[in-house]
Amino acid sequence: MRKEDIIFEVIQDFFVSTVLTTVAALLNGGVQGVVPFICDVVFAWVVNMILGFVIPEKKIGAWLNKQLRVPQKAGFFVMMAVIVIINVVGISTCVVLKNVGWNAMFFPVWSGLQLPLLAAGYVSAIVFFPLTGKITKAICK
Repeated sequence: MRKEDIIFEVIQDFFVSTVLTTVAALLNGGVQGVVPFICDVVFAWVVNMILGFVIPEKKIGAWLNKQLRVPQKAGFFVMMAVIVIINVVGISTCVVLKNVGWNAMFFPVWSGLQLPLLAAGYVSAIVFFPLTGKITKAICK
């Protein structure tokens, strides 16, 4: 992986993790304090980075684009959907396990978060993508 790809991943994951944590907190009745919120953002960010560095998300997205014969211009959006699904499911699973535990409440809490987090993750990933690219270019000059 190139240095630029690593920097891009770290920055993009931070932006998306912050949005996901904010949406989850709002769905859960609001932010419960600055320190717990920051801890949740950092936790989500670390999980997001691990997923991004371990799972070949872009290769999976490229494979899906090829299998579905997605036109090149639409391929970016399919690729982003693949990345977001992998990350949101992974992050939400880890965060809910951390906050709720593996008990009778896990699945209702986890499943209730999926649609809002998938929507927020997809929109934020697309919105922040160009900004992350500019920041990465500025850092790598």
